[in-house]
Amino acid sequence: MNNVSLTYFVNFVLKAGTPRITVVKEFKGRDVYDPQTDFYKMLRERVIETFRSGQPIGSLESWASSVHEKKRAAYLAVITGLKRFVGRRAHEWFEPPRENFTLGGIPLNVNPELGLMIEGVPHIIKLYLKDDPPLVKNRTQLILRILETALSATSPGCTFAVLDARKGRLHASGSSPSSIDALLAGEAAAFKVMYDTV
Repeated sequence: MNNVSLTYFVNFVLKAGTPRITVVKEFKGRDVYDPQTDFYKMLRERVIETFRSGQPIGSLESWASSVHEKKRAAYLAVITGLKRFVGRRAHEWFEPPRENFTLGGIPLNVNPELGLMIEGVPHIIKLYLKDDPPLVKNRTQLILRILETALSATSPGCTFAVLDARKGRLHASGSSPSSIDALLAGEAAAFKVMYDTV
């Protein structure tokens, strides 16, 4: 089995009934990640590089204005939210950790995009760029718990967070109960059973 992205697995967990089988079939049907089908790939890479180089987020606006019109409005909405998030908040870049993590027999890619020192506290941040589906509480809790489980041993003292980029809202760890572990283990086992049988 190829590694499953954190986002893809969370999407599976939040499905109910037969749509879960569809998610697994789609995953099984694609051999490797295809950047051409990743709507936000260009923006994600630009955002990371902008934070890494210490450039203002607003500098992305002129670039986003020149992308294909199908992406332009979405990209500009994300940049507006990121500007709101940064505001006057002092931050300093560090390289975030990445981990290939096995959960319930399935290999997960856990790749947070941003490492930011914010007010003296290191934050490891997963970007959420979409508006559909929205970043609701249960999705946030699942992402945070996977980040914590996969990365806390190698990143002690860090705060794990999900950034709802369009709203400029940071959701930090501490709000994801450890009881979610049982759910994640069960869902990973279910994913593997479906993968092996469909």
